[in-house]
Amino acid sequence: MTVENNILYHCHGGDATGAFMMKNIGEEIVNNLVADCTLGRVITLAPFIEPGWDFTVRRNVFALDGNVMRYDTSGQTFSGMAGTLGSLPAEVKKGIKEVDCNVIAAKDPAKPNPSPYPENGMDKNSYFGDPLLKRGKPDWDLQYGDYSLAATSPAFKLGYRTIPIDSIGLRKDFPFDKLAATRRLATEKIQAEDYQRMSGLRTVGGLGINRISKGAWVKYANIDFGSGQASTAEFGLEPSGGGKAFAELRLDAPNGQLLGTLMAGQKSCPVQKVSGIHNLFVVFPDSSDRLLDWFRPQPTSAGSIKED
Repeated sequence: MTVENNILYHCHGGDATGAFMMKNIGEEIVNNLVADCTLGRVITLAPFIEPGWDFTVRRNVFALDGNVMRYDTSGQTFSGMAGTLGSLPAEVKKGIKEVDCNVIAAKDPAKPNPSPYPENGMDKNSYFGDPLLKRGKPDWDLQYGDYSLAATSPAFKLGYRTIPIDSIGLRKDFPFDKLAATRRLATEKIQAEDYQRMSGLRTVGGLGINRISKGAWVKYANIDFGSGQASTAEFGLEPSGGGKAFAELRLDAPNGQLLGTLMAGQKSCPVQKVSGIHNLFVVFPDSSDRLLDWFRPQPTSAGSIKED
């Protein structure tokens, strides 16, 4: 299997999360771009339960590094073991065939290719440093087509080829209006974890969002406010004491028009009436461990929404 010409962005996970998980025989990760992610590792090279070998990671742009490690390799992997099933077949020399000619924004510039990678022939010809990545829009509005590399990027000297954007995603002749199909009414309950983009927080399964850092935000795209009847916003979370602001509702950007502010001891707050279709942002001025399950703007006269 070959994974090629993909743009992976805004993928956020824990210590065991990798941009790519190599779990097949002869798998190749070639000519991909990874940026603006929070990852425990860049690539998972160690097979899972099934055996895997002859892995290739070549000509990729990693505009980041793993928070814990770059590759989850071990001495066993390099000496011919794969997963938990024992030794590789006799004709297979090692689990990893090639890891080279990549561009990596190393976490530690003083030790860009730490042990045991160079001892095992990994990234001998790779470039460690700034890939000269260009972003065509603000962070909260980025799509895959907004990423590109400067003409002087070191990636091109290593054989990286510009990814054909037109080949990614739905074709232009896709038979229905994607925006219309995914549009949500502002007055319907919006699950907090059902967002399009976030920064500075974590999801909890299908239960909501928490582990919120100061300045974190969540984007809910394509929200229809109709004729502008909503004047109150309810939030599904347990109130806490204190006079600090817990969350702000803002329009079209994390620093956009302020619609309303939920204080720490509240479960609802007044909001400015707004009409039409917008992107809605929930912004958190301070850090918090509270779990936000859902929220809903609604007319003041509407009945309270049932929690579940």
